Amino acid sequence: FYNENLELYASHGAVVVFPFIKNPEGDKKPFTLNTDGRYLVKAINYALNMTKNGSSAFFNRIDSQNIVIAGHSMGATCSIEASKTLLEEKAIKLTVAQHPGVCGP
Repeated sequence: FYNENLELYASHGAVVVFPFIKNPEGDKKPFTLNTDGRYLVKAINYALNMTKNGSSAFFNRIDSQNIVIAGHSMGATCSIEASKTLLEEKAIKLTVAQHPGVCGP
C-alpha cells in the first residue's frame, strides 16, 4: 500500500526506512498495533548505525544531520511519538503526521 510513496521519496535521494512491528506478513493482520513510536526510533537508529559500518550499503550515504520522520494513520501517531522521544536530537528537521490515529491495517 505504501510502496509507491516510499519509492517516490527514495527516487529523490532520500533514504527511506519502513519499520515493521512483527514482520511484513504479520503486520497485515488486524490489531497489529504500536503507537509509541519505538519501532520508528529503532529504524532510525539502525540506519544511523549502518552509515558508520564500512560493510553496509548505507555506509557514508545518510545525512545524519537532516532527518524527517513521517507517517500516516498509526504511523502518524508513531511519528509524533518518535519525534518526542528524539527531541534532543538536533538532526530531526521535520515531522509529518498525516491523519494521526489508529485506523487499522
